[in-house]
Amino acid sequence: MKLLKLFLLLLTLTGWAQTVIFPGQSGQELLDNLVITYKPATVLSYNDARDLMFGTLNNVNDSVACFYTDYKVYIDPNSTLAPRTQAYNAGLDTEHSWPQSLGATGNARSDIHHLFPTRTYVNSARGNLPYGEIDDVLTDRWYYLSLVTTTIPGANIDEYSELDLDVRFEVREDHKGNIARALFYFYTMYEDQADPTFFTVQKNVLRQWSFLDPVDGEELTRTNQIAAVQDNKPNPFVLDTTLIGRAFFGVSTA
Repeated sequence: MKLLKLFLLLLTLTGWAQTVIFPGQSGQELLDNLVITYKPATVLSYNDARDLMFGTLNNVNDSVACFYTDYKVYIDPNSTLAPRTQAYNAGLDTEHSWPQSLGATGNARSDIHHLFPTRTYVNSARGNLPYGEIDDVLTDRWYYLSLVTTTIPGANIDEYSELDLDVRFEVREDHKGNIARALFYFYTMYEDQADPTFFTVQKNVLRQWSFLDPVDGEELTRTNQIAAVQDNKPNPFVLDTTLIGRAFFGVSTA
């Protein structure tokens, strides 16, 4: 009950009212209907998907911020270079929150619901590691803006993403929910090609992340913009955060 009250309070504070999708359903029945209703049959080409991400979806006043570090680069709207090329030349790459090597192939590779702009070297550092919480004393590297440090930050610690080398990667606090909802989406839509172990080792912490970092207006806008180019299919886990609990944990709340 306390968790439910906190969840409702968070919704009130963020000013976002969710839609309950397939009320009364749970487990495999719910998962099957989510796939039928929300899995896009067509997606953009990989180049077009990246151009949309760098040129529109994650572009604010002609700048794109790294999802992990908030480091920003300028994207010239009048340039003859494609947005993805400008971003790459400035040190930003495309992060597959679900790694390509673990199942993000075919349409899944270009499904923008799980793609995010990240600094190239941070992207490489994360590699195909699962996400998770890291004890500060176990963190090998901290990433914020253009900074990389091996010591615990003395300020703005929640703004840093963290790496436990060869073990896991922890996203900065205010983006954890976004990552969680992206991965629950991916595993639901592409379970037949997704590495099940990769999902299993993360799903409990991802559920916590989604609860503690609720959907905001920016995330809701982004999923609807993506839907416009992906068969009008938004990420249902953004629209209804109770789906995580109902689909994967047998409970009626988030």
